[in-house]
Amino acid sequence: MATPRYLTAISRILIIGGALLAAAPSASWADPSLDDQITKASHDLEVIVEQYNKTAEELDAVNERAKTVKSALGPLSAAIEANDADISTIAVHYYQTGGLSTVNAIFTGDAMTLAERMTTMDFLAWRQGTDLRQLLDTKSALETEQGQIRGLRADKQRLEKELAEKKTAIEGELARLKQMRDGVSYFEGGTYTLHSLPSGGNGAAAVRYANSALGTPYQWGGSAPGGYDCSGLTSAAWSAAGRSLPHNAAMQYDAVRKVDRNALQPGDLVFYYNDIHHVGIYAGEGMIIHAPQEGQGVRVSPVDSMPVYGFGRP
Repeated sequence: MATPRYLTAISRILIIGGALLAAAPSASWADPSLDDQITKASHDLEVIVEQYNKTAEELDAVNERAKTVKSALGPLSAAIEANDADISTIAVHYYQTGGLSTVNAIFTGDAMTLAERMTTMDFLAWRQGTDLRQLLDTKSALETEQGQIRGLRADKQRLEKELAEKKTAIEGELARLKQMRDGVSYFEGGTYTLHSLPSGGNGAAAVRYANSALGTPYQWGGSAPGGYDCSGLTSAAWSAAGRSLPHNAAMQYDAVRKVDRNALQPGDLVFYYNDIHHVGIYAGEGMIIHAPQEGQGVRVSPVDSMPVYGFGRP
């Protein structure tokens, strides 16, 4: 049986996540600039956060499939038992309906009667047996998939633990670096505001939601008013506008219709970096609203404050 597509995708994600962890920097960097060190640590943290979000999204799909498989196996086992029993009752049925004439046909050599009855019995038994084989094959395939799901769940638990440990280490390093900076603010140098908010349409509704979240602290995996990460903010904003988006920047990019920069409208999503680990919502006036990274609240920034990858419209 071919491995289901979503299982292959999850395996790929787990491999990538492991490689990311192996490549993550240690607490000591050669660059003496605290600004650069803080920026790099925050960048690495956001990559890990988005990788975790993607793993969680894909594993949610696996868990849903696991429920489907489990719910199918019970009735399937019952159907197999019923079909197995039906095969054994075919002869009994014909004896009961044919009485002694069926038996007499066999022993008296009445060729026509015997041929007719045996042909019918053989056909029904063959059909019942074919159904049973199909049921058994399906059950075997589902049980195989169930085993694959169990393995992926174990890998997910391992990866989540490693990601959480790496997140804790980077957050600790950020706190140390910030303390060395004596509380001086870092990252973006300016404060930006919007002169007006768009009105009308789903995109405008998404922008208004994001604007209402200004100042909300960055929170790893957050998608609620208490805290957001970048894709959590955009998914929450568009959920308020009636559109569901996955909680991962790269998956959001795959889910939206691509637009050109000169066609940007309020509510469109702006994606950043070649690995698409950051996303913001276009608010008009050449600005985005986004949840930047650890240590920063939701804010307004210029579209070009980071390397742009592309644009999309939910």
